[in-house]
Parts: sequence; structure tokens; C-alpha cells
Amino acid sequence: DDEKAVVLASGLAGNNTLKTLALNTNRGMTETGWIPIFTALRSPNCILEGLGLERNRFSYNAIRHLSNFLTNSRTLRSLDLSSNYDITITGWDAVFAVLQNHDSVLTKLDLGYNRIHDEIVNSLVCALAGNNKLKELEL
Repeated sequence: DDEKAVVLASGLAGNNTLKTLALNTNRGMTETGWIPIFTALRSPNCILEGLGLERNRFSYNAIRHLSNFLTNSRTLRSLDLSSNYDITITGWDAVFAVLQNHDSVLTKLDLGYNRIHDEIVNSLVCALAGNNKLKELEL
């Protein structure tokens, strides 16, 4: 899976037409595959509006790279992170920091079917306090 991800990343880096990307159920992929993909999506050519990442396994390092992409994206409006049980509290904090970014254009966030406990909810609530763009949130 990682080898295919690196090939995909090289194609994504130069793409300026793709608007929706679903990378669901890639539980065999490690950060070796995810990091090049998230790095490629940071390309100025990227006009991605929807990203589906349902049912994957992300290391904290991969989540940091995802968050970096999300922080810099001026086009991504919809993100599906449902059913990602392996994301840690520090990983969720990195994702939620994006919600505090005033330049973020994210309007829909799906966090359904995750193991979100009180500490994660508190972090989410703090992140949402200053956010005026998110319109849909699924827990």
C-alpha cells in the first residue's frame, strides 16, 4: 500500500483538476505512504474540495502532516475522518487546531464512529469557540 501511495502522491502533486479524493479503508498504509500524499496535497496546484479518509490508521506523524495540509488549504471544504480509532488525543489536537485557523474554509467535518471521549470533546469545543466557518459536524 505504501508503494502505491508514493506513486499516487507524485500524480497528485501536479494535478490541478481533482476536486474530490476518497482514500478510505487503507488500514495497511503507514506514514511512509500517508506523508507523501499529504505533502503532495499542499501543492499550490491542489484545488481539492473534499477529502475522504474514513477507516484508516494514522500515526501521530501522519496526522501532523495532514494537519499541515489542512492549515494551508484554501479550497478544502469537506473532510471525513470517521472510523479512525487510532488517532490519539495529540493527533486530534493537531486536527482541531485547524478549526482555530481563521483562513480555514472547512465547512463540513465528519468525526463519526471514533472513540471520542471527554478529553477529546473538550479539545474540540475549545477549537470550535472561535470558528465561524464550520457548518456541519458529525460526531
